[in-house]
Parts: sequence; C-alpha cells; structure tokens
Amino acid sequence: LELAQLMLERALKATRVDGRLALVLPRQCLVLAGWKKLRERVLTNYDVELVQARNVAGWMFENVHASYAVVLMMLGERNGQPVRVSVAVSASAFEHLDFESAAQFTTA
Repeated sequence: LELAQLMLERALKATRVDGRLALVLPRQCLVLAGWKKLRERVLTNYDVELVQARNVAGWMFENVHASYAVVLMMLGERNGQPVRVSVAVSASAFEHLDFESAAQFTTA
C-alpha cells in the first residue's frame, strides 16, 4: 500500500459528508490497479474535479523532476456532477483554469 493511498483514505474518513477535500496525489492514482477500489469509492461517493499537472520548470515543487506528474484532486458532496478534468503546465495556466470548459465524463 502506498503512503498516498493511506493519506487519501485517512482524509476521506476525516471529511464531513457535506465537506470538501483537496489533495495533491501521484498521477498514477488514476490508472494503477492498486488504486482501483479507492478510485471507485471516490468516483461513487463524491463529485470530483481533477487537474493533471507536470512540474515543468519547477513551478509547483522545487527539486522535483519535471517528468513527475501529479493530480490535484478536489472532492465535494455528491450531486451527480460529471467528473471534470483539466491540465496545467504552469502557474499561469493553473490560475486561469475554467472547470466549465474542462473535459467531462460520467461514471457508471
């Protein structure tokens, strides 16, 4: 089990039903099989907004290689909204994110 998985599980337990949660997680949380159950729990029980980001030119974290991708995951009370996904490659791009024009998908 990864530390990031433990952190997300603990944060979910500490968040009120009507609360909001935002975390920085490794991008692999969206695709690796070891995250499947936790990913399903999140997508089933929360409205989700995601920002995939790379640390190009160190705009997010100092001394972290640019090839390391992260996901900024924001969770809120489930209201049936589609999952919204955006990409940011710089601080400026992050500041100007518009989730209304983000890629959207629904979960079954």
